[in-house]
Order: sequence, then structure tokens, then C-alpha cells
Amino acid sequence: MVFKKLFALFFRPNENRRASTLGKSNRSSWTLLPEGLRATPERAPSEDTDERRPATTPSADNYVRLCPHETLSFKRAQRILSLYGQGDLHPTMDAFTPAPQINHSELSGGEFGRRKQPRLCKQDPNGYNILQATSDYAFENGLILNIRWQLSFKAHPELLKSVECLQQYLDSCDVFLCPHKKLSDEEIVFKTFYSLEPPTDPIEKFEIASMKIKGCDQCGTEFWVSGRDDKKCRVETFRPLGTIESANDMQWLAQCSE
Repeated sequence: MVFKKLFALFFRPNENRRASTLGKSNRSSWTLLPEGLRATPERAPSEDTDERRPATTPSADNYVRLCPHETLSFKRAQRILSLYGQGDLHPTMDAFTPAPQINHSELSGGEFGRRKQPRLCKQDPNGYNILQATSDYAFENGLILNIRWQLSFKAHPELLKSVECLQQYLDSCDVFLCPHKKLSDEEIVFKTFYSLEPPTDPIEKFEIASMKIKGCDQCGTEFWVSGRDDKKCRVETFRPLGTIESANDMQWLAQCSE
């Protein structure tokens, strides 16, 4: 009897403490993770750094669109700019090439350009003979691309029924004056329409004639619209291409098509 009491006194409490300690250890082993492996909730992309959007790196593969049918590469722009250092060139150089396609042809003289034989681009040679363009390169603190679109509606006056009618037609032509503005831009269409169909009120006529079109604030392109009395209008663009020293130059990239 005495032996049983002594056994319980000296051995049972230790077993109870041991069982209690093991129990705590077992419970904690389900919740603790080794250092560095702690689970964290998945972080959604923030507004400042959108991880879903891959970073785009500028490269020499970017190009400037001259017209709906022809583009200008950075390497070709470098070749053009290098010619101006030779000192024996005219102030301007044709931008369009004699591309082997029905959209491009060569004119001898005339009102379409400042050269005797300018290249001519027709927006759609199989459709209305309304839109046709000439272009030049010039140099002024960098390479300047000047494109002149001539719109002639003498044979198709029905397209000048209203501003909306003209805008719908020009929108179908899908001509970009720069990477950010089209020929069918509301401001350009408005000036074009009233240059071809001038109002009868002399004050309104003067307002239209003196109206200036805002340049593109994204790439620096300048726009000019001038009308004539024979249902012809010219939409002209001056596009700064930069110094062409680097394919990553911001001025060059601003003029590149996406």
C-alpha cells in the first residue's frame, strides 16, 4: 500500500507533465511553418505597377507610316538624314518611293508638289479620284516629314452635302495624318468642309478662313487646311521625326505607328 502511494507520488505527475508538453508540441506543429515558407496572400497588381502588362522596349523595328501603303524605317531615315550633310542636295527630297504598286505613281510638274517629278500616292485608285498626296523630307534641327493631301470634290459634289456626310466618307478612307489624328478628325473635317463650301455671311467666311487647327499635343505634328474656289482643298502636315540619332529617341517614337 505504501509502495503504491510512493509510486503515484514520484512517477504519475511526470507522465502527466510529459503528456501535456507533447500535446502542446503536437498542436503547434500544425500551425508553424519553417522560416521562409510562410504562406502569404496573393497580391493583386497595383495601379502603379501592373504586373499583368509586359514592359515594351523601344527598338529599331518601329516605323513611321507615310501613307496607307508605305512606311519609313529608322535605318532608312538615317540614310536620308546623312545625305543632308553632303551639301549638294536640294532643300527638299521626295518622301514617297516609286513603290511597285498601283497606289503610287509619278507626276511631271504641276501643283501637287514642289518637285518637277513628285511621287504621287492615291488613297484608292479604283474608287473616287478624290484623295491624292505628295510628300517631302526637309531638314530643320532634325528630319521633317511634310505630307500634302489634296481633296478634289468637283466630280463628286454629293459628298459635300453636309459636314457629317464628308466626315463619314473620310472616315472610311482611314487616312492617318499622324499616329493620333486621322483625316476625318472633327476639327479637320469642319475646316475642310467650309473651305470648300464657304458660308455666304462675310463675317462667317472670314472666321473660317482665319480658323487655325490645333497641332497634335502627343507628337508635335502641325496641320494646315487651305481651300480653293474650284472644290479643291489641301490638308498639309508637318511631322518632326527628330535627329535620328537613336531608335529610342522620344520624338521619333512619338511619330511611330503602333
